[in-house]
Amino acid sequence: MIYSDKEITPLNLTFNDVSIPVYTFDAVIVGSGAAGLSAAGALLSMGQKNIAVITESVRAGTSKNSGAGNQAYLISNKYNGGSMDGDIALVQESLSERCFYRLADLGVDFPKDIYGKFAETDGKTDAGFYTAKKITEAANKYIVNGNVPVFNRFRIISIIKSEPEDGEETAAGLLAIDKDMQKTYADKMQDYNLQTRINNANKNIFGKIQDKLKPDKLDKNAKAVISYDPKEPSGNEYGYVLFRAANIIYAVGGPAGIYEDNTHLYPYNMTCSLGAAFMAGVKGKNLTETVFCPAYISSSNEFKWKIEGDLLKVNPRFYSANQDGGDEAELPVNSFETADGLRLAMLETDKNRKIFIDYRTSSETVPEPTEDIYDKPCGRLISRNWDLYKLFLDNGIDLTKEPIEISLCAYHLNGGLDCDIWSESNIKHFFPVGEAAAVFGTELPDGASLAATQTTSFRAAEKIAKDYKDYNKNITDMQDFWKISSDEVYKYITVARHLLKNAVKNIVSENVTDMRKKYQKRFSECCMFTRSSGDIMLAIADCRFDIANFTNDNKIDDISYLSDVFENHDILITQYVFLQAVKNYIMAGGKSRGSYIILDENNDNPDFDNSVDFNNLVSFVKIKSAHTFEIDFSTRNVNSIPE
Repeated sequence: MIYSDKEITPLNLTFNDVSIPVYTFDAVIVGSGAAGLSAAGALLSMGQKNIAVITESVRAGTSKNSGAGNQAYLISNKYNGGSMDGDIALVQESLSERCFYRLADLGVDFPKDIYGKFAETDGKTDAGFYTAKKITEAANKYIVNGNVPVFNRFRIISIIKSEPEDGEETAAGLLAIDKDMQKTYADKMQDYNLQTRINNANKNIFGKIQDKLKPDKLDKNAKAVISYDPKEPSGNEYGYVLFRAANIIYAVGGPAGIYEDNTHLYPYNMTCSLGAAFMAGVKGKNLTETVFCPAYISSSNEFKWKIEGDLLKVNPRFYSANQDGGDEAELPVNSFETADGLRLAMLETDKNRKIFIDYRTSSETVPEPTEDIYDKPCGRLISRNWDLYKLFLDNGIDLTKEPIEISLCAYHLNGGLDCDIWSESNIKHFFPVGEAAAVFGTELPDGASLAATQTTSFRAAEKIAKDYKDYNKNITDMQDFWKISSDEVYKYITVARHLLKNAVKNIVSENVTDMRKKYQKRFSECCMFTRSSGDIMLAIADCRFDIANFTNDNKIDDISYLSDVFENHDILITQYVFLQAVKNYIMAGGKSRGSYIILDENNDNPDFDNSVDFNNLVSFVKIKSAHTFEIDFSTRNVNSIPE
């Protein structure tokens, strides 16, 4: 569905017998969270009108669906931690305050005193548990007023690049799936059983599902068939759509889908879109660095919450127990004071045991004076932060009556897609922003991630408005766009036809879901906060096998699940690149640091012997060939802070 006050009519490009709509913009923003909408708003404020937002769901994403006890905005950034480039850190600090005041002007209700001064603690401020959601709502209102079209329910599956100029690859557009168009065709097909559709594939029933097209037989000298037809494109039951764009801002968030649901704090409606960028040759940077934190994840609803701040300051008791709740063993309080201490405590705890946090009993060594509730951790929490206690209560957890199970979960990707001080990647005109952008190292200053959604987006918009304002060379001619996009389009047409020809009656979504769970389970077992060289190597081998057999293993009988299949592919590619980054880090001498522990050769004990000082290095990983999946891994010294 396209949300716009003005009619937007595409041109159609025909690739053999498949007609695909093409929308042309000066810039497109992929993602509708705090980073994406802020990028669109910044472009608008800089006079860029021919832009659009593309999103898989206007309701999905971290910004709109997650909160935290201290979801803060860091007004003054700091250059802390390892493997962080000083020039990137300087940009974050230089723009953080400016972007903060822009949010305040948009209507985000940051607290102020009676004199109009914004309240802050240690350079941080917030607008409540759901500060990111309020930022997104304010930015969304601004772009709606600016009449920026939003393409809702569009899944990005490939990045189109123009022919290299002077050795530099340049982004020129995107291939996507319009889920609504796809569903329309699926509804038309529902009266035909699977065998009928296959038997009649060559009789032009809903798109000629034949397999006569092979990418290696393309006639690159052929002419593009360009047409204007406001009606539904013929022969495109796959729902494919092309975006021809001079600039792409990639605000897709973190890779939630690579983890099992109970091992991450991302919203359940969030998957993964980094794989498309990796397949296009965008470099990954510091992909070994993910923040893991203690968290509560409800087993009965979608409530997730990070255990931090007041939840720890009231001094609750921590203990582990058997699966049946018996044989309790108290954990030392100081294990939760540092990340390494917590990971070591969990590492030493048997995998068959659970870890709990109990607000009914204090971890203090002296007995509590009375049985009054306010002498207990739950009472102290109620007195200190009633809203936080009420939040748990509203989600079915009364902290005065029961302990809650906690686990270490993936919380934030500190690395991501490589970008420079303008948030531009190694692919020209392609700008990763927000969590997708690699702007942090081993440590994440509290509040810096929310600020980065604004600073990276603003910086990308500045570059586009300043240097690429009139740059349309790579999208000027529709014939040229047909040529540069044809390989990718034909590839995905062929994949879709293969999936349909190998369709299995009544398999529907179960197979797609099972395959996704298989990929996620493998990754979560070997690449969370505890890692070993042997497990990583085995996972890479299995991952490569699954990539090679992907179109045979993932089965559907309904075209409406095609998008889900491509989500699985994106997850699998992202996992493969992340695993390669960890493997190469260990092989280069990298040891335990930051949020994770590297086990020794026997997989028994943590290895902290950092003979190679990776804190002064940044690491890069890139898919050199989308055909062989050969990986290029490199490191360099961190950039110093410019004077």
